[in-house]
Amino acid sequence: MRTSRISDGSVTALLVVDDVRVREAMKDLLSAAAGFRLVAAVADPAEAVEQAARHAPDIGIVDLWSTADQVSRGLNVVTALCQCEVAVLALTPRERVGALALEAGAAAFVDKGCGPDHVLEAARSVAGARSGVPTVPRGEIRADPA
Repeated sequence: MRTSRISDGSVTALLVVDDVRVREAMKDLLSAAAGFRLVAAVADPAEAVEQAARHAPDIGIVDLWSTADQVSRGLNVVTALCQCEVAVLALTPRERVGALALEAGAAAFVDKGCGPDHVLEAARSVAGARSGVPTVPRGEIRADPA
């Protein structure tokens, strides 16, 4: 397994989100956050795998979409990124889909409705697990809806 660069404050991230508004908001969030460097932001699952191979990011943040077909495509992305040794944080609106993401190899998932601070906390946690930094257990990272 590759070693994360979190120790030097440079966690590389690949963002896979089909909704352009959400993708742009997530790009802004990660670009402004200390300790992250966004290497690619894509909508297409096949392009996500290509970008993972090209950039070898530390983490992948994958939005698991809402329809069954879209969820299936998203889970395929999770599996493919894990095969590229990319730790995956899944964004999902439903706990059941989050459980499927974990089965596909995701390190954690967060509810899409949680705030940006919780997404960053989860991303840091997933990246920290790669480098041996103590982190939350594999699974859901709960966020207070407040």
